[in-house]
Amino acid sequence: MEGVVDTGRVARNTLALYARLVVTLAAQLWLARVTLQALGVDGFGLWSAVGAVVALVAFLGQPMESSVQRFLTFDLGRGGDNQRRIFTGAYTLYLAITVIVVLVLETAGLWWLNNGMRIGNQPIAEANWTLQMAIAATAVSLIRLPYDSMILARERMGFYAKAALVEAGLMVLIGLGLIATPMPSVALYATMILVLRLVMGALSAVYCRRKFPEDVRFLWPVDTSLIKEMASFCGLTIMTALAIAATTQGLNILINAYFGLELNAAYGLALQVGSVTLALAMNLQKASSPQIVKAWAAGDRDGFRLLVSKSSCWAFALVLAVALPLIINAQCVLTLWLGKVPEWTGELMALMLIQGLIFCSVVSTDAAIGATGQQRAYQLWMSALTLLGLVAAWVVMALGHSAVLALGAKVGVELLIWGARVAFLHRQVGIRATNYLRYTLVPILSLWVIAFALVVVAGYWLHEKPLPRLVVTTAVCWGVIAWFMRTYSRSRRRSARRLPVDVS
Repeated sequence: MEGVVDTGRVARNTLALYARLVVTLAAQLWLARVTLQALGVDGFGLWSAVGAVVALVAFLGQPMESSVQRFLTFDLGRGGDNQRRIFTGAYTLYLAITVIVVLVLETAGLWWLNNGMRIGNQPIAEANWTLQMAIAATAVSLIRLPYDSMILARERMGFYAKAALVEAGLMVLIGLGLIATPMPSVALYATMILVLRLVMGALSAVYCRRKFPEDVRFLWPVDTSLIKEMASFCGLTIMTALAIAATTQGLNILINAYFGLELNAAYGLALQVGSVTLALAMNLQKASSPQIVKAWAAGDRDGFRLLVSKSSCWAFALVLAVALPLIINAQCVLTLWLGKVPEWTGELMALMLIQGLIFCSVVSTDAAIGATGQQRAYQLWMSALTLLGLVAAWVVMALGHSAVLALGAKVGVELLIWGARVAFLHRQVGIRATNYLRYTLVPILSLWVIAFALVVVAGYWLHEKPLPRLVVTTAVCWGVIAWFMRTYSRSRRRSARRLPVDVS
């Protein structure tokens, strides 16, 4: 089969998504600093605990978005005659999921807030209003997903880069609003976040209706057989997403129960920085996933295996460029960012970044296995192992140890998840584990060892000068990664045909 993979398009899409992330990230970090200063540690901790339901979209949204994108992209790889039918089925399905999520949050969420949560001196009425705004923001973001899936399937990444400017501008307005308000509250902040979600959702919908007017129109009657097929496929990815959400937000609940709002604030800040790694990895996955699915659908196995291998190395290198300087200079970065830093934030942040790096080394697994359509066993194992991370952290806390050690136990479970992903690549798509280790893990570990050693040596001589140390270590890290990307791309092209795939 003639190759269908366009690596140049993947590179352009990656750069567009990378630019989007940089702009959004800068606005998010600035807004986090303003929010912490305006609301105080207890107020920020309340938002981290109660408003964390908004983060549910980050865990539910990505797999749900990828599931619809897989159906749309697979159809495009075979001619694209069923786009409208797929969009209609996806929207109907996700509307039903949104209703279920809202009902669960309005019952179990409200009960937990009013009966089980420690909110310190924060007014209970304000906490309840915050939860309602967070639930509404979650619903808006979930309903938006089919439009985003359509944009990603068509690889219109330029739209995301432009929309990021709007989102960043809205975040700046939210921050300025908090600064200008005499007595800012968590409830006000939650309301402004809802407005931001409404605007961004409307932008995606309007863009799709203008660019793909025929494909995003509802097709009546709805194809119930397609909805069942999508529900089966999406249900498995949603199950894993729920496991990730339960683990992440379950840690928030456990931290609140064992340590209180101050450590909730530290965990919330660490989670925001840790999400940098996840966002970077997911952006690269978004850029390469359409090409991976199209290659599988069209029978281009050479292009398929090349992208699966290269995507993980690219993701690890790009994320390491951000993560390693932050790990080495955690206290300096946090002080510059926040001014007053809650206790244990640096340690929790470093662990979150390491967890993200582990995930990045197998970032293309979901797209590769999803392309085959046979993912039941894979998603069941991912869900079980993810929940094992929460159990491990809970046991550590119950034994009286710190939240840092508990999060460390969860990171240990991530190594088990990594091994399971590699095993499924071998089993489901035929990429031999030994070859994946040779052509992906060895380059990644080599990069980590070289970059870490040189960065530590460069930073050692500037131990008493935090800001120059940050600049020098970042420059050294970026230099090593630039060298690696150049060297790896050349060597990978030479060895592309040595990574056999058994497609029988």
